[in-house]
Amino acid sequence: MNWTNINVFMDRFHAIEHDAGLFEDNVGDELWWDSVRFEACYYLYGCLTGLTYSSAHLPPARGRKLGVLRRWALRQGLLAKARFDPGSVLAIRVPRNIVAGRSHDVVFDPIATAFSERMLVVDTLPRRYHLPEYDPARWAGTVPRSLSALVATLIDTFGLDAQRAPMLEELIRRIRSQYAWQVAGYRRLFDVAHPRGLLMVQNGIEKALFHVAREAGVPSVEAQHGLIGHGHPAYSYSREIDYSRQTGMPDLFLTFSPYWGTTSHYPARRQAVVGTDHFATGFGAVEHPLGAIMVITANIYHTELLELTRQVAAKLSHRRVIYKLHPNQAADASTIVAAFADQPNVEVGDAMTPASRLMKDVSHLVAIQSTVVYEALQHGRRICIVPRYDHEIHADIFGLPGVAVVGTADTLSAELERPATGVQGSAFFQRFDQERVRELLDPLLGRKT
Repeated sequence: MNWTNINVFMDRFHAIEHDAGLFEDNVGDELWWDSVRFEACYYLYGCLTGLTYSSAHLPPARGRKLGVLRRWALRQGLLAKARFDPGSVLAIRVPRNIVAGRSHDVVFDPIATAFSERMLVVDTLPRRYHLPEYDPARWAGTVPRSLSALVATLIDTFGLDAQRAPMLEELIRRIRSQYAWQVAGYRRLFDVAHPRGLLMVQNGIEKALFHVAREAGVPSVEAQHGLIGHGHPAYSYSREIDYSRQTGMPDLFLTFSPYWGTTSHYPARRQAVVGTDHFATGFGAVEHPLGAIMVITANIYHTELLELTRQVAAKLSHRRVIYKLHPNQAADASTIVAAFADQPNVEVGDAMTPASRLMKDVSHLVAIQSTVVYEALQHGRRICIVPRYDHEIHADIFGLPGVAVVGTADTLSAELERPATGVQGSAFFQRFDQERVRELLDPLLGRKT
């Protein structure tokens, strides 16, 4: 079985969850599995593919004293605001982009403007400061006695070396510890702020936040942040399981269009479409059928895409190539610019500038996986998917006109010389609907009179 196909992998992962009854498994009186499944899933997939989504594949982050102090000061300021003005809507904002010199959350900001209620805002970039510093010695984290047997089943099912089992078990214990710490931190914040609602965009896996909101009787709303689908573990759940007792999902999930409810199963209590002008607009028509080439990268794909881009740029020296950085590559930008210094037709796209702002002359897009794939396809660009890692998360568009899966520098270069003409856009994103936002959020999060 090809477990590196992310969709095949997720099908089997769902089957294990169903057959083992993991969503009904208790530790004491707590349903525990949903708090760890994202990390467990990506740990297994990372072992198979070499991807580093899971924190288990990364060196432990060392908090610097200055950073700890800054986060403490910001947290004290947040708590002071909460005490001064309790009863606001708690808002988790993720300003990943810079627009007109100001930080911008392309999903949250339009919703907040349309809703226009008082909010206690937490910007989780550039610093996640709203929870106390994690001290593993204080939080043991509870796990079931059957954990070792479950880990053995997972390792064996996917044909991994048995030596991986202790690492997976250690990861699950650590994530349970962090979950307990996060629950305690959010309880403290809720005790001070007494929020009447929660409106958020994900920057991390916020199971603890949803749990605390649910136990406090606070309605929660999550807005779609970008690409979701069957291959995204945070939004990919079996349709054959009852999730009514789970506390780690929002009461309402807002999506960009009906399309995203068909490609994944995310068991929020309700889903509704509000659209997005960031993803649905900002693209002009293709001006030049053989215009610029944009390569969408990210830290986990950089090594491979860097080399592939260098090869393609050399072969197509007459074409302009934009190597568009992901926000998580901002700190590495100068090093990446230097890596292309000998190739004058390559420019590095700013990590904090939305790809749509750089798309004016672009006719072709290259990616392993990205939300930008759907943006560009909707607006008539030709798409080249590089068949590496979890690229099959885009299997829903394979076979569409204008989409090709090409793996070598030669075949990719040939595909990039095919003019971007006659590519029919699909409705992955609808226009943002302010009235729909108010209609949904006012009864749920609005101030009651």
